[in-house]
Amino acid sequence: VRRFLRLSLLGVIPDASEDRAVDDIDLCHVVRDAPYSLLGESYRRCRTNLDLVGQTGFKTLLVGSGAPGDGKTSVACNLAAAFAAKFEKVLLIDANLRQPSLHLAFPRTGATESGETRRQGLTSVLTGQCGYEEAARPSGIAGLDLIYAGPPTASPAEVLAGSRMKELIEDAARHYDRVVVDSPPVLLVSDVKVLARVADATLLVLNAATTTRGAAQRTLFELQEVGANVVGGVLLGAEALKGGYFRRQFKAYRRYLQPQLAANSA
Repeated sequence: VRRFLRLSLLGVIPDASEDRAVDDIDLCHVVRDAPYSLLGESYRRCRTNLDLVGQTGFKTLLVGSGAPGDGKTSVACNLAAAFAAKFEKVLLIDANLRQPSLHLAFPRTGATESGETRRQGLTSVLTGQCGYEEAARPSGIAGLDLIYAGPPTASPAEVLAGSRMKELIEDAARHYDRVVVDSPPVLLVSDVKVLARVADATLLVLNAATTTRGAAQRTLFELQEVGANVVGGVLLGAEALKGGYFRRQFKAYRRYLQPQLAANSA
């Protein structure tokens, strides 16, 4: 990442298949459900590195990638949970209006909500049907609220490009300590370029198995071309080669946490 993109590497998330602690865990909820796993610690390290970026920090973070399936939603969900774990008030927004997925990671649980309220989301706010406070709902994680994508729209790029998106981000940043936005894929649609311009910082997700060097370079170029503040990248799905650095890291981390894990299970 540093060599070919000249971009700070803010996090390395190991391949989930190599961490038995997350075998039965939804990968969007590693920080919540497997806090002592190596993956959970890797997300917390990424959070800490993000906190150290720049001198003034940032309140709004766009999580983006070049293509679908790169894992940006998993990264966005876990980073949002990691920020909430250090007692920040966090809002996680699903801005992927074409293929939303936040409602799958956090299924609706408000049985007492009316049908209209349950359908409210980002598109409802951006079309003036409700305020962002009405669209936001608890996630089930302390300190973390969500805004789903909302009802489908025929013109997602135009809806996101309107002034209401900028106003929503600004208003939410005044009410929350951190706003995390899950975005559409950069190389397929223009929507994310609008979002990148209104976010304080953009984190680029690179999938070790699927992201090619050329795709990563094009993604970074397109973001920087519109003035996005790309603060760094996170490498997702890094495999631990036999006897390599990550393998040693797995073993060292397990040994380090063994007394704590034993105490928790007692």
